[in-house]
Amino acid sequence: MRPLLGVLPLVALAACEGLGVGGSVDVETVPAVPIHDGEAYSYSAKFLCGTIAAEPGSPEFPDASRDTNAVLVPGTYLTSINVYNPEPMTVVFEKGAVPIRSQFARRGARGEFVDDTLHAYQGFYVACAEIFRHLTRDPQSLRDSLLEGFVAIRSRTQLQVTAVYSFKNVDGRSR
Repeated sequence: MRPLLGVLPLVALAACEGLGVGGSVDVETVPAVPIHDGEAYSYSAKFLCGTIAAEPGSPEFPDASRDTNAVLVPGTYLTSINVYNPEPMTVVFEKGAVPIRSQFARRGARGEFVDDTLHAYQGFYVACAEIFRHLTRDPQSLRDSLLEGFVAIRSRTQLQVTAVYSFKNVDGRSR
């Protein structure tokens, strides 16, 4: 049993190797929040998608004189929201994106929610390109700006929701 545990860190290291210097990956479970007196569940998965340029003139560049709440550093941020139906039946749910910071949408102006279906033991993911398409109609924007917000999922049945976050450091020469 012990050798299996020794293999796991090597697998994780190998998966992150392509990120290079200044890269990171984080995986977070998104908890279900009961709504409507426990008749349904809501999941709010945080997303960060896009790039903060390393140039101080960039509108997203953290500048303490302009924005005392700047917490993100220059780099490329990507998120993948993974959803799995652990039930032996088909589940109908709705999903949508709610931006909280973007040059494309006002704070809190949610995108359109769409109905979706997962069959028994089926899964899917929502990546940054889909979030940008949903909110801006322009996945190319991923290279030039940062979109931050939540992917919201509502279902009458519990799902398993996981968010995978990756970050890659950038400097002025990498653009």
